[in-house]
Amino acid sequence: MDKNDLQVVLLTKKELLKYLESPHEQRKYPLPFSQNKAQWLLDKPELDENDCLAVMAVSGGKLLSFAHLVPDFLSSPDQDTGTKIYWIVQWWAAPSAKSTVISTYVFSEALRLSNNMVLTKAYEENADTFYKKQPFSVIGTMDRHTIFIGVAKDMVNQKLRLPKWLSPITRWVESISMKYYNAINSSRIYTLTKDLDLRYMNQLDVEAWNFIEPYLQSDLVAKNLAQINWQLDPRQYVSKPWNHGKMDDSKIRGFAERIGIVNFLVYRDGKAIGFASFHYIHSTAYMKYCIANDADMPGVCACLYKNLYELNISYMFTDNQTLAEHFTKTLSVFYHYRQTKKSMAHNALHKELQVSQLAEQDGHFI
Repeated sequence: MDKNDLQVVLLTKKELLKYLESPHEQRKYPLPFSQNKAQWLLDKPELDENDCLAVMAVSGGKLLSFAHLVPDFLSSPDQDTGTKIYWIVQWWAAPSAKSTVISTYVFSEALRLSNNMVLTKAYEENADTFYKKQPFSVIGTMDRHTIFIGVAKDMVNQKLRLPKWLSPITRWVESISMKYYNAINSSRIYTLTKDLDLRYMNQLDVEAWNFIEPYLQSDLVAKNLAQINWQLDPRQYVSKPWNHGKMDDSKIRGFAERIGIVNFLVYRDGKAIGFASFHYIHSTAYMKYCIANDADMPGVCACLYKNLYELNISYMFTDNQTLAEHFTKTLSVFYHYRQTKKSMAHNALHKELQVSQLAEQDGHFI
C-alpha cells in the first residue's frame, strides 16, 4: 500500500455512469461490484444523479476498502414519499488496510454523505465492537435460517478442509442425500401440490403485484411494482461458464458458473395463493420473497422444495420466520441452523422508524 498514492473515491450515480461509459484501459480504479451489478444499480427507480453508491479507498489501482450504499425510502402511509435512507449493504477492508484507519475513514465518509440516515440489516459479527462505539442502536433482531435439504458439498469441503481430489466424493454424498430426503418427502409433496399450478416469471405483472401488495403494507421500506421488478431483475446475474482471466475481480459479484433467479406464483383453482422468489449461486439459494397466508404456506413450501431439488440446490438462507417454521415442520430436512442477526440504525434515524422487525425483502440487494 502506497500512502502517497492513496485516494478516496465517492461513487455517485453520475460518476458510475461515466466510469461504465469509459474504455476499460482508461479506468483508474476497480469497482467493488461487478459491471452487471453496477448497471443494475444505475437502473434503480428514483435514484438521483448525486446519490452515493459507494465510498472507496484506492491505492496503486487496487481497492483497499469500501462501503457500498443503496438509497431507499421508508414507508409513510401519511405522505406520498417517506424519508430517504441509505442501506450500508457491505463494508469491506483488504487485509493490508484492516490495521489502519482507512476503513474507519471510509465508513465515516459514508455516514457524512448520507446525512447519517443509514441502516445496516445484519452486520458482520467481527464489527460488533466497532458499532458499540458508534452512535448506532439496535432496531431489531432476527433469526437467519440456513435450511439444508441435503448434505452440502461446499460446506463439507470448507469445514473439513478437504483436498480438491476428494470433491467427486462430496458431490456424490450431496447427490445421494438429496435423493434420500426427496424420497422421504415425495408423498407429502404430492399431497400438498396435486391441485396447485405454478407460473414462472422474470418480472411481476399487474396480477402478481395485486396479489403481493397487501402483504407488504407493514414493510419498513416503501415498495411499488417498479421497485420490486428492479429488485428481481435477472440482468443482475450473469452466467460465466468458463471462469477464466481477471477482467472482473469485484468483491460483490453478479456472476458465477451457475447463477440465476427463480420467481413464481402459486395457484389453486385459478386463484393466486402464494409467491416465491429466490436467487441462487451454485448450490446455495437466498430467499428474496415467500408470501402466502398460513393455511397456504405448506403448499408453497412444497413447491419451493421441488424447485430447489430440481436445480440441485442443497441449502437455502432465509430471514423469513414464517417460511422457516412451515418448511421445517412440513418437510423432512437434513439440518436446520439458526443464527441471531441484529439490524442497526444510526441514532439520527431512530425517530423515523416505526417498526422493530425488518421484512426479508427489506434491504435485500444480493
